[in-house]
Amino acid sequence: MTHHIINIGILAHIDAGKTSLSERLLYNHKAIKKLGSVDDGSTQTDGSPLERARGITIRSAVAAFALGELQVNLVDTPGHPDFIAEVDRALAVLDGAILVISAVEGVQAQTITLMKSLKANHIPTLIFINKIDRMGARSAEIINEISQRLNIALMPQNKAGIEGNKQAYIVDITKNNPDYQAILLEIIAEHDLNVLQQVIDGEKLSQLQIENTFKKAVKANYVCPLFIGSALADIGIEELSNGIKALLPHHRGSASSSKLDGHVFAINRLADGTRQAYIKLNGGTISLRDEMQWSQIDKNGQVQRLTAKVTRLDVIGANLFKYAENSPLTPGSIGCIHGLTGIRVGAKFGQAQHEFETQNFLPPTLESIVTPVIKGTEQKLYAGLLSLADEDPLIRVDLRADGVASVLLYGEVQKEVIADRLSREFNVKADFSNATPLFVERPINCGAAEQSLDPIRDNDFWATIGLIVEPNPFGTGNSYVRDVIWGQMMPSFYKAIETSVFATLNQGLHGWPVTDCKVRLVKLGHVKPISQVADFKGLVPILLLKALQQAQTQIYEPCQAFELEIPDNRLGDILSFLTANEAQVKHTQLIHKTNWLVSGEMPSRGVQKVAEGLPFLSNGEALFTTSQGKDRPYKKSTPQRARNDGNPLNYKQYMSYLSKN
Repeated sequence: MTHHIINIGILAHIDAGKTSLSERLLYNHKAIKKLGSVDDGSTQTDGSPLERARGITIRSAVAAFALGELQVNLVDTPGHPDFIAEVDRALAVLDGAILVISAVEGVQAQTITLMKSLKANHIPTLIFINKIDRMGARSAEIINEISQRLNIALMPQNKAGIEGNKQAYIVDITKNNPDYQAILLEIIAEHDLNVLQQVIDGEKLSQLQIENTFKKAVKANYVCPLFIGSALADIGIEELSNGIKALLPHHRGSASSSKLDGHVFAINRLADGTRQAYIKLNGGTISLRDEMQWSQIDKNGQVQRLTAKVTRLDVIGANLFKYAENSPLTPGSIGCIHGLTGIRVGAKFGQAQHEFETQNFLPPTLESIVTPVIKGTEQKLYAGLLSLADEDPLIRVDLRADGVASVLLYGEVQKEVIADRLSREFNVKADFSNATPLFVERPINCGAAEQSLDPIRDNDFWATIGLIVEPNPFGTGNSYVRDVIWGQMMPSFYKAIETSVFATLNQGLHGWPVTDCKVRLVKLGHVKPISQVADFKGLVPILLLKALQQAQTQIYEPCQAFELEIPDNRLGDILSFLTANEAQVKHTQLIHKTNWLVSGEMPSRGVQKVAEGLPFLSNGEALFTTSQGKDRPYKKSTPQRARNDGNPLNYKQYMSYLSKN
């Protein structure tokens, strides 16, 4: 196998035309026989009925086509904000990206968010201004808008001859154009000291030197080549394809003896209930019937290590270059693996299996209660939710003591998607409550609690445990320290204590997750052969919550940082609107002479209301983006959340719960 491989992501704000662009690239390069349509639901990458019905991409999909000897794996990612976690996972497999922007609507809020993430991940990016054949197309204005609002250096590769109607066409501006060469050299010199010195010294660079330096600048994400056209009308697609081949970095798709290194970025549930895991391989090889070992984060946030055998291996694009049947997965490739029971999104293989990336987007901060429409299907509903959570680790599922389930979400559309999948794949219909913010608790001071068993008397728990809790630095999460001598008990007892500590921290004094808390085990005892794992597991919640009561906790609510670009004449009204929704404005700046850039933080519970009100207040001219914010102490009456642990704060109630479980 001697060809090269590149993994390309297509990203865009909703309705910019990225799925149409995917279809066009696949069709033009003979990967599909018929051009699909978003409108009639026949696209290659939007596979589910809901995707086709709504005309939006919900799940990341992978398809492949060939550009000569270059295999392009095309990853079509969601554009709707409710599915931003899918985008986050797709970024980890990309060698390059195409950011699609509508020639009519221009830069949107999600466009800015996506570009920031592409920059943060150092992903070389081509810009494609789509829909130049649409009425209202204004590519020249959009280019200025992109440069200013996305704060990137652009290098246009073509321009519109005519736009805004069916006669639209483009003109190549790269060939025999002294102005293009001069601008290109100027941009490159800003980021390459060697080139800058050559220009200062009056040296003339050859055409090959300029092209190679341009490629280096693109690879380093210093500059973004810009193309314009129309996916539906097949305008500018050949030029974009040439740009993929010539300007974005790719690597040789050959077998390697290097150590295994790969990760799972998506999981699909098939019609028969089995799962296929999409894996991007960075090093080593994977073959059919290989015994695979991997690490992953389980539903309790702990590292889990599993082993299973590959029962089927489908290499993406295997049909393009006539691979031998059951060819191995090699570095740079993407494959679908079957047989890895229990595997979750984010699983790591090989030398990097113990390293887990932080996400680049906001975690879900909304919670919704899920109940079955038909009584008696509660277990079926819960099993379906757990299965979906395995595919998306940012959807956390909890089951309360009364059998009611809750899920963490990004927004209202996500509810519809989960409900649709529950109905189609698990044959269970569900109702979702209005989403509420997910608060967290943090310890304020130190606290301690212990209980010693009396070997002479009967005990509910045949265990001695002493715990101390104390605050961790803000944002560092929870930690557990064992300040007792190892080896005085069976290893399973130590494990039961640690597991129970982290499970209890999922519900603090008021039912909310506890964070930034250190728990220290300082006392330990047991009685042979009476003490059991259940004694330690059951006693920990009682003592840990007593220690938290002594330390006291503060409720914090999730917040988001925001940036808002608005017209100069609407500043006063919009600032009042933000204040009314508890936003804290931290900075205002006049930009572009006619617009204000406003930034600050606001509670997550108010973001949707602000987003809905801004178009009216700004005459549709507001550009509103959000990112991870810092939690804020909640000053109102303490919110309470239903528990699913039997309530260790009430001993009688808790013991009754344990006796039934």
